[in-house]
Amino acid sequence: MWILFVCTERATTEDTEDTEDMTSFPPRPPWWRGGCARLLLFGATASAGAIAIAVINARLYGSPLASGYGDLSDAYSWSYVGTNLRRYGQWLVSTETPLAVAGLASLFVPWSVLWPTRDSRRAVWLLASVAAGVWASYLIYVPWDAWWYLRFMLPAWPMMAVGAASVVAALCRPRSTTWRIAVIAAVIGIGLFNVKRAVRLAVFNEASAEAKYVETAHAIGSITAPDDVIISGQFSGSVRYYAGRLTLRWDWLDPRWLDRAVDWLTARGHHVYILLEAPEVDPFRARFASANALGRVDWVPIVTFRGRSIQLHDTQHRERFERPVEQPPLRGVHECEPQKSPPTLR
Repeated sequence: MWILFVCTERATTEDTEDTEDMTSFPPRPPWWRGGCARLLLFGATASAGAIAIAVINARLYGSPLASGYGDLSDAYSWSYVGTNLRRYGQWLVSTETPLAVAGLASLFVPWSVLWPTRDSRRAVWLLASVAAGVWASYLIYVPWDAWWYLRFMLPAWPMMAVGAASVVAALCRPRSTTWRIAVIAAVIGIGLFNVKRAVRLAVFNEASAEAKYVETAHAIGSITAPDDVIISGQFSGSVRYYAGRLTLRWDWLDPRWLDRAVDWLTARGHHVYILLEAPEVDPFRARFASANALGRVDWVPIVTFRGRSIQLHDTQHRERFERPVEQPPLRGVHECEPQKSPPTLR
């Protein structure tokens, strides 16, 4: 759709470009005329990033269509559309009010009352195509179960905001001053409502909540030695980045190999710890408890975080600790933490 929009847009100025082509040296080839060539050049340059990611995925996971999230063929399905449409629609209305829905819908309605100028009616198709592409990409993506996954739609947010502004402008345009004041008051009211709802949903506490990754990594970096190994899932990336410790993803480990993996690492001089967040404990036990003594994680942790919702277990000294040390939480991280030296396995 982008190509159709740009090529159509540039067709109106073809005569001017013909004159430019006649006077330019060397002469431009016919396919270079208009915005199509520029779009193709832009696409060729932008595709370098996608190609690089495909090469990395092929090298790390065996296929350009595989990633750290697993096989992409399992992540996308037409059967997800109904569930996602219902969930994203409900979340959009409840967190952003119906004005956001009206803004999205207005992009696909090229009425002059919403888009009064010729240029705006031409441009709205570009805005609509971008928004539609974003929504289509995630409507067929695996469903999620919390409102904050609306963040997937952030690339479409600027277009939806322009659409919402066009709706408000259309309501104000032919009306009296009193009516315009009422519309403006309603928009301000919607803004205040959203701020109040954001407070209720703890949106402004995210800095403290997400500081758990740095907080946990700092503690692990001070407790463990550089050669130690941390078996983890949710925190595997942050522990490697902020603490410089080698991590082993428990969700990639064979269900029969937890005890054997720990024994193998211990025999080679690596002290092994298990780091789990509360939602990971039951899946961890379900995966390993039947075939591994360590899979039960039923001993006292060495240290806990965030009201014991995050626990670090020592696999070698399971009887040593009578009660864990509770790590005080960080209120937030206000600077970019440098990456620690990458860990290596001896």
